[in-house]
Amino acid sequence: MASTTAATSAECAILNVTPWTVEQLTGNLAAASLALNEGQMARLDEVSAPAPGFSAGLASPAIRRMVFGGRDVRGWGE
Repeated sequence: MASTTAATSAECAILNVTPWTVEQLTGNLAAASLALNEGQMARLDEVSAPAPGFSAGLASPAIRRMVFGGRDVRGWGE
């Protein structure tokens, strides 16, 4: 299993993938050349957005400022 983190904005996307095996590293490097068009990115954003529910309140601007040290962090669709 590899460890993966991601950060995105309107300008760029940063993906930090930590492979645990040579095979994972090889696959990750091959995937780095993958380019998605705007429609594909929009679809991925749509299907990966968190569903509203109990935890949605934890994403409120006030809570995010507390969690992120006073920084203004925006969520999906904001």
